[in-house]
Amino acid sequence: MNMNTKNRRQYQNIRDSIIDDINFTTDAERLSSFMKSYCIIIKKEKPLIAWEKNRWEKGLRGGCLFFFLVAISISSAIEFLGDEYLKGTGLVIGAVMLSILFISMLLSFYPEKYQHRITTSGIYVRSYRRGKVIRQGTLRVFLLLAIPTVIGLFLIMGPMVFADAGAGALGVFSMARVFREKDPEEMALPWEAIFFIRVINEEGFFSKEKGFRIQFRFDLVCDDSNFDEVKELLDSHTLEQMIYVQDTLSEMRTEKFEKLLEHGKREIPFLVK
Repeated sequence: MNMNTKNRRQYQNIRDSIIDDINFTTDAERLSSFMKSYCIIIKKEKPLIAWEKNRWEKGLRGGCLFFFLVAISISSAIEFLGDEYLKGTGLVIGAVMLSILFISMLLSFYPEKYQHRITTSGIYVRSYRRGKVIRQGTLRVFLLLAIPTVIGLFLIMGPMVFADAGAGALGVFSMARVFREKDPEEMALPWEAIFFIRVINEEGFFSKEKGFRIQFRFDLVCDDSNFDEVKELLDSHTLEQMIYVQDTLSEMRTEKFEKLLEHGKREIPFLVK
């Protein structure tokens, strides 16, 4: 039995057992179980290629730069163009805004790390956000400073501190929920279940992104150093009828796309919609 036949039978057995399992009530549960099975399988196999890449959230660095420039502009305008009554106010406002920016950066200015493995069975990706220790430490310091401040305002102003515009004071108690750490995410698919791959090649003022979106479910994050090598592995292992998608909106309307979509729905209905 060659490797392709073995992998095909393995895929069919896993797929059929999940479809036949009456304990699953939704396609989301079936897909989760399917991916977990392949996460276990692929992690045990020797990789054809394995790599790690960081991905920054889109717009984050540009947004921080914009906020910094706005803070400097507002504080400078108040300080140098305001009347005598406002002298010194600009510096205070600037310091407050820059402090907010600094805290926000410590809480969110960390990339997401992607760990990739490609084997003869399929593709595996694990992602998690870096900077957990610093974010949690910053959040503790923020809460230690903010909560006594809110309590002090309550003792001075009474319940009015939580009314109308002051209702934002309650926001400090939700900070822990807002910045709650996400668990690492693992996703995997076998070659037999990959029908579409979107090619990612985007360039922005602050960032450049290259890679592949597998079955519109998860991404392979690449760069110029390994993009072509990963593409060659995808070419040599995916199904013959698999298609690459560049312009998603226009190519999803083609007859070829529609036929492959219908085939995917019949082949593995809990994955292809």
